[in-house]
Amino acid sequence: MQSQFNAAINQLVSEKNLPRDIVEDIIKSAFKAAYKKDFGTREQNIDVELSESGEMATVFQILTVVESVEDPDLEISPEEALKYVKKAKIIHNRKLAINKGINITKKNEVLLVAGKGHENYQIFKNKKIYFSDLKEIKNNLRI
Repeated sequence: MQSQFNAAINQLVSEKNLPRDIVEDIIKSAFKAAYKKDFGTREQNIDVELSESGEMATVFQILTVVESVEDPDLEISPEEALKYVKKAKIIHNRKLAINKGINITKKNEVLLVAGKGHENYQIFKNKKIYFSDLKEIKNNLRI
């Protein structure tokens, strides 16, 4: 038996001849706006997942892990992040982090190396360090 929520979605899809994913996106947007209004701030990066059964919506706050938090609505320290993700490991050395990521990625998994991939340097504590993510990835994969 389907939930009332799921039945309402199906009715909207059927009566208004709308794709289900569009209806779900509209519902997720409404949940995000309501969450920000009642529990958060306008600046927060919020995501919503609806369960397959339609009985539950899960609200996530998406934060970027940074060494020095400037905006707590968007950022979190590594130490604080470890409280939420127990398996996480902080590797400050970018080269070692890329190497570790490549070594633990299994077949049919995707490794995302986020950053300024088009640049051949990074700035760390006001110091310019020459480093290329792409070059390091190619070296590891022997491309």
